[in-house]
Amino acid sequence: MVATIMKNGRVVRGVKTGLNIKGSRIEKNITLKLSNYFGVTFSRNERFKNTDYNFSFLQPGEAYIERFNMYNEILLLFSPFADFDRRAFDFVDKTLSQYDNRLDKVCIFLVSRDERIEQKISDLNNENKDSKLIIPFTYKEFETGNVNEIVIENKLRKYFYSRDLFALESPINNDSYFYGRKKIVQEFYSKYISGEHGGLFGLRKVGKTSVLYAWTELFNPKKGIVCI
Repeated sequence: MVATIMKNGRVVRGVKTGLNIKGSRIEKNITLKLSNYFGVTFSRNERFKNTDYNFSFLQPGEAYIERFNMYNEILLLFSPFADFDRRAFDFVDKTLSQYDNRLDKVCIFLVSRDERIEQKISDLNNENKDSKLIIPFTYKEFETGNVNEIVIENKLRKYFYSRDLFALESPINNDSYFYGRKKIVQEFYSKYISGEHGGLFGLRKVGKTSVLYAWTELFNPKKGIVCI
């Protein structure tokens, strides 16, 4: 499929020119199928904790931006095992961190050979209300031709609108659901670097502890010391 490019240079349908799609024959066909609705901008195979992962990035067009506020690229991850292994989410976390400037932090497309993947994702969401929005598909759905634009949008609605992304009961300790915190965290870090004192005040349950967790994440790679 010839890539469709928007005015700002975003590839929103088709495959980016010169891109070599990674994966098995079936996985390549699935990625090409999705390229009818998204732009495929990146594809790679990586080995992580003794497991090989094939993944691509999908870039949404204006329709998805308007309906679901999907501005960044979406991680498309394949899980070729008949019994889905949750350790794949460790790879998801690593990849989202590695490509922090490109990927959506909340939404992931997961294509699994496990035909019970929807139930397993539902169980995961019930266990952890702070988990990412995993949009599950099966290899079989694509092989039987049951995936089209309507199916994709219905799945997005089902998983996006089934959860209030702001109704979190405990402090947030990762970037997935803490929106717009970078500015305030950087302000505190600038004060620290310049030797100034800083304070954070607010009512209960407004996110003070979450900001402190974010500050900790900023300091850890720099070998700083934080006590909470």
